[in-house]
Amino acid sequence: MKYLSDEVNLLTKIYAKDKRIRNIYVIGHSQGGRVALHIRHKKIRKIAVLSVNLFGRYEESINRMRYEEISGQDSTLDKKIEQEYLSYHQLIRRTRFGDTLDALSLRSYKTFTIPGSFTELEKIKIPVLIAYGSNDIGVAFSNDIIRFRLAGKENFSFQVYPLMSHNFERHTQANNENENHWQQVFEETIAWLKK
Repeated sequence: MKYLSDEVNLLTKIYAKDKRIRNIYVIGHSQGGRVALHIRHKKIRKIAVLSVNLFGRYEESINRMRYEEISGQDSTLDKKIEQEYLSYHQLIRRTRFGDTLDALSLRSYKTFTIPGSFTELEKIKIPVLIAYGSNDIGVAFSNDIIRFRLAGKENFSFQVYPLMSHNFERHTQANNENENHWQQVFEETIAWLKK
């Protein structure tokens, strides 16, 4: 997380020096949305985060498994969910990582997990758009709850796309395919940024 956010902060700093640029807007999707919440510069006017579980990756994973458990009436998934909680607690306590690819991957995973994106979100004073599809189970359930946590804070806007997935696709029964709605989401995000 630090490496990616430092890189974007550096780019932001470079563009901010250009006298022709008055405002900077940041848009991030999924992991890029987590990075976007760590970008800080006085020229940034608005931030849009798309398809991000603001409580974190573990919550996202647990939400998906719990949904599978309930919709499939499969109580065996509870063991996997408990394992996910155990894994989370182990990751919280872990402070040292080796130089193997697996260890470095786990270290990266920790930086994108702890602290959760909600911690960063609460620090932001400029307008933030939080957009997600209701069919993105790992994201939608948590972000619906976050809307209550942010109630009364004027700088947060939410846009929910009914029955759309993590990548803003909607399954159609007529032709049994997924329709891509990225263009619509992007255009509506740009319109929000321009307000």
